Amino acid sequence: MLTAIKTFLSKRNLTRILIIALVIAIAIIYFFARHNAKLKTERDRYQNNYQSLETGMEEITTKDSLKGVRIRELELNREELKDYYEGELANTLKSMDIRLRKMESFTNTAIETTNNINTVFRDTIIQDTVQIEKLEYRSQWFDIDITKQGHEALIKAVSRDSLIQVVYWDREGFWPLRWTKRKQYFQNIISANPDSRITYSRYIVPEKLRTRK
Repeated sequence: MLTAIKTFLSKRNLTRILIIALVIAIAIIYFFARHNAKLKTERDRYQNNYQSLETGMEEITTKDSLKGVRIRELELNREELKDYYEGELANTLKSMDIRLRKMESFTNTAIETTNNINTVFRDTIIQDTVQIEKLEYRSQWFDIDITKQGHEALIKAVSRDSLIQVVYWDREGFWPLRWTKRKQYFQNIISANPDSRITYSRYIVPEKLRTRK
């Protein structure tokens, strides 16, 4: 019995045992490290999504005095996309013949434009004994044509705008520790029309398999 134990614990066998134990230990550490990294990524995603929904839109003003909004990225997995945005998102992608798995991001923005116009009817035309009054207004962002005939009016209005959208990342927190934080992704939307106001915007990104650092 003692001879068998000594043989098993011989120098060669002991080296093999130590190597096997080391490999098993490394595999266990690697498994738990990956598991913890996955949990941390999921936790960070939930925290970022919560902040995105809680914060909503932040109004910003550029150095050129243009108005806009700043929104956080909302990162959703496939199940969440189907649950919360199935109708709107599915219909939009279907109309453009794009599959959900190929989508990189989705932005939905609503704009409200208000123009206060002060003008008068200045042209009067007699056509077939019927008096027709016309009104025209032109500006960089808004055109309106009104033709009034009796109690009826034909109105043609054209509103123009230009949206600038920038997606970027940043890290938040105290400066010395900022580089240890996870990247936060944002989208800035600027309206060139001073009469326009962005009333709603949501920036959605499918959950990626890669880990954002």
